[in-house]
Amino acid sequence: MTKQNSNINIHSVENSLKKPIESFFVTVYPTDYLTSHGLEHHRRVWEYAKEIISTSGYKTDIDLQFLRELIVACFFHDIGMAINHGINHGVTSLEKTTEFMKFSMMNPSEFPDALKAIEYHDDKDYSSPLKTNRILEILSIADDLDAFGFTGILRYSDIYLRRGVKTDDLGILIRKNAFRRFENFLRNKNFSDGFIKKHTERFEILDRFFKKYNEEIPDYIFKTLSPSGYCGIIEIQIDCIDSGNEFILSNILENYSNDPVFKWFIGGLQSELLSA
Repeated sequence: MTKQNSNINIHSVENSLKKPIESFFVTVYPTDYLTSHGLEHHRRVWEYAKEIISTSGYKTDIDLQFLRELIVACFFHDIGMAINHGINHGVTSLEKTTEFMKFSMMNPSEFPDALKAIEYHDDKDYSSPLKTNRILEILSIADDLDAFGFTGILRYSDIYLRRGVKTDDLGILIRKNAFRRFENFLRNKNFSDGFIKKHTERFEILDRFFKKYNEEIPDYIFKTLSPSGYCGIIEIQIDCIDSGNEFILSNILENYSNDPVFKWFIGGLQSELLSA
């Protein structure tokens, strides 16, 4: 398939499915809950999936039905987080996807790879037996890419904190998990050098942040009136989660922009979100 035909098919799929998918999504997933995994996350994952197709060998043999499956997988893989933010949320996401299909009179039997990808997408040991599922492969990489960079810092810490990870362990576990994702990204030999360079730099932003966080944590005192540094950003995020004000996290961070780490983080986050 030529790049032009691929773009035509992508636009066709977006025109027919994106609006009804997003309309259903917001009826399930509250806009002010777990914002790190809300609609904006799914929109970015879809954009990353399109980027993967355009920069790699995946663009071969991609037809309209493949793209229909892919957009469904990208926009529904974490919808179950609205109900269950545990590691098995893929099962809940699958249930909500089939609800959408029933509501939209879509035949689930036409979306076998998408449904399996939604169910198994959070296997970050990459041990799923579904080795031939290209929807799962692209979704996994696209989802991993959204875990890097400044956005990834907030997404990772948000879900790990909600799952009860202690602040002393947070940076260690995030770096370990992110490195597995990065290794999975690098295993694909079809990506262009520019694509690899771009997302390597985003991984390094995330990894350096939590490396610095780990260095600060032994001496940092939480619950002060003056949060600062790498630990201070996480402290504010904890407060926003506890108070249910996560949707105004960026506004609160602005109040501490005199801190050089906060200033760097706010600038990087805003730039990344604008470019996305």
